[in-house]
Amino acid sequence: MSLPYRQWAAELGRLKVEIPRDNLAKLATKVATSAVNSLVERSPVGDPKLWNGPPPSGYVGGTFKNSWVVEIGGISPGTKRSPDASGRSSLAETARLAALAANPYQVIYVHNSLPYAMRLETGWSSQAPVGMVSVTLNSLSAGVL
Repeated sequence: MSLPYRQWAAELGRLKVEIPRDNLAKLATKVATSAVNSLVERSPVGDPKLWNGPPPSGYVGGTFKNSWVVEIGGISPGTKRSPDASGRSSLAETARLAALAANPYQVIYVHNSLPYAMRLETGWSSQAPVGMVSVTLNSLSAGVL
């Protein structure tokens, strides 16, 4: 069962530990990197053999898996990359986390803005029947809290 965001945020807010700034940047980078790795790993790749109908002409799976984006401080909508079932470009997004060294108190956004992302999160794919984000957040919560 996934933990609703508000409950997860409340649990996170209960942490009252003083963490030195350098350690905080390392911790934030580690958690965000773990999140990206988990999201990419759990992301389904379209498999026409599992579909009820034929794929579109020229279909190549992996667009969703390769469209995870890491941004710090805000979200730029409309990010879409070419298909890559390995998710290589998504995994490379963690390089942006180096900016946390200067200010570890920034908000980190990890998102996938493809129009069918919410359907995949709510069980549209047999490869990810319970989604990716909720499973990742629950895993992070279990490891951090």
